Amino acid sequence: MECIRRLTRVKLHQFSASPTLKIPSCCASTGGKSNTRNKKQINRKRYRGIKVDDGDYVHSGYILAAQIHRFKFYPGSNVMVGKNMTLTSLVSGTVRITREIFVPNPQSELAQVAKDLPIGAMLYKLTVNVLQDKEVGVFKLKEQI
Repeated sequence: MECIRRLTRVKLHQFSASPTLKIPSCCASTGGKSNTRNKKQINRKRYRGIKVDDGDYVHSGYILAAQIHRFKFYPGSNVMVGKNMTLTSLVSGTVRITREIFVPNPQSELAQVAKDLPIGAMLYKLTVNVLQDKEVGVFKLKEQI
């Protein structure tokens, strides 16, 4: 089917002698057979996991771990959980990754896993902590001359 042509009037101020200019344009009707390139990228890399090592120095606001769906790394001291379960440092300091005993909530799915474990076995969780460094060179103004 042919594309219906329509005339559009565009006013030109001082650029030409004629007051209007006729520009032909094509209406979008049926028959669009091309494929769009604006598709969702499903197989893109997401770069999830721990971003720092134990003993690294980080500044406040630095992303420590990126994770999805469940906690693999839990927040410790001076660490907050951001959007999409991202762990972010609240202060500047040294990163410490520790393994702590985990006691699940009785209503959670992990409580059933804990019941099935043999007697004496424990669940552990990885906790990311940031130890704040002592500030050097901070002084208090006593008197101004």
